[in-house]
Amino acid sequence: MENFAPDTTPHDEAQRILEARIDALFHTAYAIVERHWQFVRRMESRSSHWEDKSSLQLRCEKVGNSIRADWCGIRWHGSKAMGNRGATRVIAKPKGAHGYALSKIMVFAKEWEKPMIEETEARLAAIRRETGLLVKAIAAIRIAKRAVAPLEAARP
Repeated sequence: MENFAPDTTPHDEAQRILEARIDALFHTAYAIVERHWQFVRRMESRSSHWEDKSSLQLRCEKVGNSIRADWCGIRWHGSKAMGNRGATRVIAKPKGAHGYALSKIMVFAKEWEKPMIEETEARLAAIRRETGLLVKAIAAIRIAKRAVAPLEAARP
């Protein structure tokens, strides 16, 4: 016989396991992003010229069961003298894709960071893909649980 807690169904247990995997993937993604930032800070500390500084940003966050690992490119526009200086910070990820087009990211990249960006994005794309599949599996489990709920309620 199954050994679940009295209020726990196999559906709940399956969902818990998938959510635990998503948490583990988030911690892995966060470590990848942190490794990238440590590399950038180390390389930027070697130069005092702003032209040698990275104009890319990478962030990682978890909202619910979704993991976002986004690249942002900083492109300055306007004039300091005119007081209308601002920055644009968007790199679009293709809809339905799990990874960014490297050509879009490399527009903002300095030569010294390109190999690290390729490695980082490849690893993050794999995490995005697995997370997307896990989220779909959780949704399917929730639907299955709702489908059997009337049968479970009718059971003596």
